[in-house]
Amino acid sequence: MARQPRLFDAPPEDRTSATLQVSESNRSAWAMLRRWTAWPGGALALAGPAGSGKSHMARAWAEIAGAALWDGEGRALEAFEAAGRRLVIDNANRFADEAHLALLLDAARAGGGAILLVAQEPPQSWPMALKDLRSRLAAIPVETLHDPDDELLAGVLARLCKARFIKLSDKAATYLTLHMERSFAAAHAVADAIDREHVRGSRPIPVAVAVRALRSMGMNAPDPDDEAGEGSPEGT
Repeated sequence: MARQPRLFDAPPEDRTSATLQVSESNRSAWAMLRRWTAWPGGALALAGPAGSGKSHMARAWAEIAGAALWDGEGRALEAFEAAGRRLVIDNANRFADEAHLALLLDAARAGGGAILLVAQEPPQSWPMALKDLRSRLAAIPVETLHDPDDELLAGVLARLCKARFIKLSDKAATYLTLHMERSFAAAHAVADAIDREHVRGSRPIPVAVAVRALRSMGMNAPDPDDEAGEGSPEGT
């Protein structure tokens, strides 16, 4: 079957507080971010593997706190002061100027600021040469994001498909959460695969499209009739 041409390009993902999906797997971290005025020492670290949703959550926090997103250009301390002493540093483990990072953390601790450090590993494991900086990083509380649970993964999939003008059926969403890799990065890849496989129409996509999408990615996607209670692969 010929693949359906795309009528619209999917828009860039809207990483805001309005599109942040919260469930049991990330509720604790989001609650801690929302209590940013009470962070000990004015800093918090958000850790988790690639694709776990760290950047989206950090951007959502920046929105509600009025924080700046430092992109590595200029001096971070100046960006921190210009944004009312609130700052997000993504890939913070790669911060090149260790003395400047120590100064920034001191400024947050002394002046009632808030700095969110985002990286895959917690700051206690970052390979920093300055002993004083290592001690500062060791004292920072850490919130860790893990693999998304079923509720969160299904919600993210539905949102990504909606952005591509696709509606998932409930059975297709359940099938995907059972058989895909459990990460936000995988959810993006699956949504793209569905977009390539889907013949557009007004009806929600059936399980058969979910099966084809996963198989097109080289994943092991069993026929739903091989599983109890799923019905045939052509069902909805």
